[in-house]
Amino acid sequence: EPPANPGDELRVYFPHPEWNHPLGTNFSADIRFEMDLTDHIHVWDLEVVSTNAGDISLDFSFDQVPEEAPIFVENLTNDDLIPLVDNSNYVFTAVAGVVYSFKISIGEIIPFEIELSSSPNGPGVYFAGTTHDVSWSVQGNDDLNSISVYTSFDNGETFGLIAELEDESSYALTFPELQEGVLYGGMIKVEAIDNDGNTISATNGRPFALVGDHISTNVPAGWNLWSSPLDPTESSLLEDNLDDDFGNSYYVGYNWQSNGYQYAHYLYHNQGYWLGTTQAADVDIVGTISQTNVTKELAEGWELISNPLVLDISVDSLMFDNGVIGLEDPIFYSEAVELGWVTNVVYGYEDPAYEEVTTLEPWKAYWLGVLEENINVLFPFHNKPVEENSDQRENAWYINFQASIEGATDKLLTIGSHEDASDLFDIAFDKFSPPVPPTPNQISLTIAHPEWNNTFEDEYKKDIRSLLTEGAMKQWNVDVHSSSETVTLTWDFQMVPSGYEVSYSIDNGQTFSDMRDTEAILLASDMELIVRVETQLLGIDTPDVPSVFSLYQNYPNPFNPTTQIKYDLPSDGLVNVSIYDITGRYIKSLINNNQSAGYHSVRWDATNNIGEAVSAGMYIYTIQAGEYRATKKMVLLK
Repeated sequence: EPPANPGDELRVYFPHPEWNHPLGTNFSADIRFEMDLTDHIHVWDLEVVSTNAGDISLDFSFDQVPEEAPIFVENLTNDDLIPLVDNSNYVFTAVAGVVYSFKISIGEIIPFEIELSSSPNGPGVYFAGTTHDVSWSVQGNDDLNSISVYTSFDNGETFGLIAELEDESSYALTFPELQEGVLYGGMIKVEAIDNDGNTISATNGRPFALVGDHISTNVPAGWNLWSSPLDPTESSLLEDNLDDDFGNSYYVGYNWQSNGYQYAHYLYHNQGYWLGTTQAADVDIVGTISQTNVTKELAEGWELISNPLVLDISVDSLMFDNGVIGLEDPIFYSEAVELGWVTNVVYGYEDPAYEEVTTLEPWKAYWLGVLEENINVLFPFHNKPVEENSDQRENAWYINFQASIEGATDKLLTIGSHEDASDLFDIAFDKFSPPVPPTPNQISLTIAHPEWNNTFEDEYKKDIRSLLTEGAMKQWNVDVHSSSETVTLTWDFQMVPSGYEVSYSIDNGQTFSDMRDTEAILLASDMELIVRVETQLLGIDTPDVPSVFSLYQNYPNPFNPTTQIKYDLPSDGLVNVSIYDITGRYIKSLINNNQSAGYHSVRWDATNNIGEAVSAGMYIYTIQAGEYRATKKMVLLK
């Protein structure tokens, strides 16, 4: 190709920088050797560039081109693929100075295939410096030019050439040395090229991991739910494995036995720990890793489990047996939850808060509730599941709460409604509260449900009810426990209908405020927050005061130990709300004073006027406001 013109110009050429020609890298003519084009193909790279913008027409005229040979032009910019015949043309719009790349192919080939017969594969773990056989077979083409073997450690994003072979069908691959740590995302690719330049390749199915002589992790200062994915080889004493890493800084370890904390003296690779330290440290454990599935016996109650592998483990991939359903045919986590073997939530800890997890990571520990005896869990080597996008819409709404103090956060509490939920315990929706961490700063929001009679736990972090009907109300009583005198509470609405009235009370139900008009509230420790959701519409058409007297059914009913009584006052006046037993004997006065018109509620904690707890049974509550009087029944369960 001659040098470029000094003025306007349109250039069409074949680029060949690999020819290293002293007069340039672009060529006006590119003539190949003649061959049978019924089972071979010639491919030319073509580039077009113009000093001016506008439409460019590429015109093709044939001279003695075999009629049986298919011919195509491919625009690599937009992937247009156009078949060509004599006097064909292809028009495209060009931007000045932009190089446009094309491929022109003539002829056809019989497709050939390459298949890996054996290779390191995921989710396996392999040691650095070891040698493994990679073998393959090529079918449909005996005219091969070369075979190339590549490796990748970024999940196949990029590959590096390891070996270039002629017609071999296997290669002894030696992994590189790795002094420390774990390389994830290992992939192997074998590529075959025939004498016509056609290329085909095959890769192993899933990424694998490469492990060095020892691995380490950083332990942040503070409290950590921690574990070791290695089985120590030199000593099983905790101090022999950690003293050299923490040096003169303070650290302490606790494990969990018989539903209580104990000092940790030994380090096991399938045991979880609370590890507290005053300074961050890089912890280096000398030991062996597991290259097969790991099984652990679980004790009834809360159990600190670990990830005993160097690979991530999906919670959904955990497998369980109970001695009857044996390890030869175990069940997955979701089935174990449905059978009531384990809790429907696994908790991790990232300072300063617990969090629900769906993946168990190496070096970390997690809380799992075990609801029956003789349960075993199997931690599997498995491929990472493919995430599926779902457009399924559910009829549900949620309110997520976050409570914060200095040095601690609780972001687990969720209330709401779902079309498949009930107002009792639902294993698919309601979730137990985890054990209290050994941290100095503590904050926890829970909802008590002793009436659900779950022997495992009475406190819940997630309480999802059935859907509200028209004119109905649901109420959640949230207990606030904190090491600080005050707690900052915020919330986030998810799909809560705009027509729902959402209110809260921090004075035992005497007054309620609109949560939509409030961004955050300051609570005192060890108090109760009442959240009420009603299907009343908010807006300019909603009256400030009710038009008639009303007394509503208490909620919840039956109840234990507290319930809420709601009533409407259309005018100011003296109000008396009292409790009687079924025989008419007076029990307690809840309200006996003047109140302004509006929507009111009061809470009863199942005690009499001197603070003594009353017995289970049926009770009557009454309201008298001026000439209005009403009575309803309620049931206390114990």
